[in-house]
Amino acid sequence: MTSVIRGLTSVVGLPVTSALLIKATLRFIAPVYGNFLASQHVLKFSGVAIGTGMALSYFLTPKPTLPGASGTFHWTHAWALSLAALLIGTDPFIMHALFPMSQTWGPTTGPILTMTPTFLAIFGIGYALAGGMDLMAIVRVSFAFFFTGTSVIELFMGAIETYAREKWNIRTCTFEGLILPYLFKNFGGAPPVVAAATPNAPVVVKEKKEDKNSGKAGAAAAGGKATTAKTVTTLRPAALGWKNYAHAVMLALTIATVFWTEQGGVRQCLVGVYPSANATSHYKVLDRADSNTGYVTVFEDPTQFGGVRMMRCDHSVLGGVFTGHHNNSVYGSFYFLEFVRYIERKKEVERPRALQIGLGIGVTAKTLSTHNVAIDIVELDPKVYEFAKKYFDCPPGDNHYIGDGRHFLDFEADDETYDWVLHDVFTGGVVPGSLFSVEALTSVKRVLKKDGVLALNFVGQLNGTGTEAVVNTIKTVFPHLQAYHEKPPAGYPPERISNVVFFASSAPIKFRPPTQQDFKEAPTGVMYSRMLENFSSYRLKDEEVAGMIPTELPEGVNRTVIRDGSNPLAGMQVGNAVIHWEIMRELFPQEMWVEV
Repeated sequence: MTSVIRGLTSVVGLPVTSALLIKATLRFIAPVYGNFLASQHVLKFSGVAIGTGMALSYFLTPKPTLPGASGTFHWTHAWALSLAALLIGTDPFIMHALFPMSQTWGPTTGPILTMTPTFLAIFGIGYALAGGMDLMAIVRVSFAFFFTGTSVIELFMGAIETYAREKWNIRTCTFEGLILPYLFKNFGGAPPVVAAATPNAPVVVKEKKEDKNSGKAGAAAAGGKATTAKTVTTLRPAALGWKNYAHAVMLALTIATVFWTEQGGVRQCLVGVYPSANATSHYKVLDRADSNTGYVTVFEDPTQFGGVRMMRCDHSVLGGVFTGHHNNSVYGSFYFLEFVRYIERKKEVERPRALQIGLGIGVTAKTLSTHNVAIDIVELDPKVYEFAKKYFDCPPGDNHYIGDGRHFLDFEADDETYDWVLHDVFTGGVVPGSLFSVEALTSVKRVLKKDGVLALNFVGQLNGTGTEAVVNTIKTVFPHLQAYHEKPPAGYPPERISNVVFFASSAPIKFRPPTQQDFKEAPTGVMYSRMLENFSSYRLKDEEVAGMIPTELPEGVNRTVIRDGSNPLAGMQVGNAVIHWEIMRELFPQEMWVEV
């Protein structure tokens, strides 16, 4: 029975604990590295850690010394579990201490080095759970089950976390932190070793007197002298007492660490920044929250341009305003989406209706609302929606939907409802591929009126493979396309990324020139008026847009079109994400990313 329980523990415990560790660690370092980049190699290194731990356990662990023990469970397995639990408990302190190295290590190597304590913990789990398993079982569990099981369980734990956050307003990382040591202690095989390894365990002596006949026979065989045989069975194993005390101390320290980090200091599991940044920096944190898309913060920097207010999510800035200059957007190109209302139409609508997918700080929604436009807002993150209203004067929208934009397009929105669809879901250096596929854009086309327009923001290299795929996909659905690109400053490397706003429609697209009345009705300040005045100069020529698509392809190679069943956009954006990380570090110092 013990072997069966241990086997089940290995099969179930390995993916469960690995998934929890990976999920918690990625969430912790996301504000410094971004979740997308941090997750690029985590499964590979975790798989190596587990496989190495199991292999070492199988080939190096001595045979059992405890009478009646089965398999290869050894006192080192209990120690491996204890050390793993200790690493999990101290992970936040170790990783936070390594955060200042992020600028030196960069976005590719940095996450791997920072997550070293997690990989070591997973190594310890693999080492311990291999006790009692044969070689083929180790191979099956450490590779096949790990790469399939962790993904499923991580999704399951994500669903539990979301439910707990919404239902009871609690952070489930408390339970994760406590479940793991409990799991190690009670199901990982530690109890048999600890219980049997009592340093002063009594020696049980059983005297077995032989019956008279056997005694006489024995006496005859021994030269006529009768003897009394003693069978001695000792329960004292080879393990020494100090090992058991150290084992208990490590587990106690782990649990105490988890409780302490929940009360303050470095946050356990969720984010890796100090909640007391106001005391140590010139940044003023107005609000912060751990939300479903990451760590969302609203902060001010009074030292820049007369004061700026920004909203960040993990290692990305969603937008900002100049507090000393009429709250104009710090990113001029954010006004481009709003310029969709300058497109000429055969029949003007008394009150146009727009759908905005991806809110950010609400620059577009705020500007459109001042021009009698009905706006439906779709935002995945409830905290982004809340903070945009509270700190950036974003209107609540005529209707708002907190959830996935693709689900809204496919199942919630009605046909031919909107004059404009404003599509801006860039964050963390990447965009979700599910909102850029042919099927997604076909849903956009369905909800647009016949002469409606899609305004879509994409961030990438002008001649990059991701931009090429997006252009190919848009042109597959919409016959008319224009692109606008804010000219970068002189000396800006051509390989860097920048915002490109695409306007697409089933009808021809023609922007009317702005009038004096347009400038009078413009938001107070110079940014909007400046962008509107120079808007026509930002247009990429049709041949430039066509130049994003190679005219010649190798034989047998088709043009890349993003589809639900074949969506390569995530892989195409790895380079963009690295460049975006570097740009964020150029715009804002490391201090902001680590402490705000």
